[in-house]
Amino acid sequence: SPGFEEKMSDDARQFMDEYLETFAYRYNDSSQGQLIHIVKKAMDEGLDIEEVVETRLSEWEEKRPDKVAQNETVRIAGAIARVAFIAVGITKLRWVAMGSEACPYCKEMDGKIVGVEQPFVNKHDTLESEDGKMRIYKPAFHPPLHSNCVCAITTE
Repeated sequence: SPGFEEKMSDDARQFMDEYLETFAYRYNDSSQGQLIHIVKKAMDEGLDIEEVVETRLSEWEEKRPDKVAQNETVRIAGAIARVAFIAVGITKLRWVAMGSEACPYCKEMDGKIVGVEQPFVNKHDTLESEDGKMRIYKPAFHPPLHSNCVCAITTE
């Protein structure tokens, strides 16, 4: 009997390949950025660099899998929803802050409508809320907007 990958369409296979490639880049970039930051900080503060790095690696081993799983679940759901909406001819998308515990930034985004080819926020945008300002470092065509974001997109 054919396996899952053999049953996938070429478009679905291409989507998953691109998603996984982007995930690997994002994960690697985040790891590298965190390590550079903590090493520079350790040097500035005269701390033992090896100890600081080992502490971060231990933290990653303990906490990172759950964080990545939660964020990637939201990310892939948003990506798949966007692709599916485009495939059926939807032209406008709406950001939806989910749950009663949505952060102030997500509450600000709640209800925002964009064309399917437009990001909800652009690189270098700044979101303002009662908590302050959030600088955007990459365009967001779908959630998550930040770590632990549980937003979704829907049609207009």
